[in-house]
Amino acid sequence: MKQEFTGFMAKLKPRVVSLLSLAKLHVKEYLGQVVQTQNNLYQSAHGWISSRAPSIAGRYDATPNWLK
Repeated sequence: MKQEFTGFMAKLKPRVVSLLSLAKLHVKEYLGQVVQTQNNLYQSAHGWISSRAPSIAGRYDATPNWLK
């Protein structure tokens, strides 16, 4: 019984490792897409505000980066 279990675990370990590495890859890609989408939305919102209320956008652009 113990030999069967160790044999099963020996077969299972590479599969688990490959699945975890694949999951990490997908998470990294997903987070990259989220960051890119946030940047695109920020650029769109900033462009919209700049076209409608340039004085507000100008004051916002003049603020320090740590405040934004």
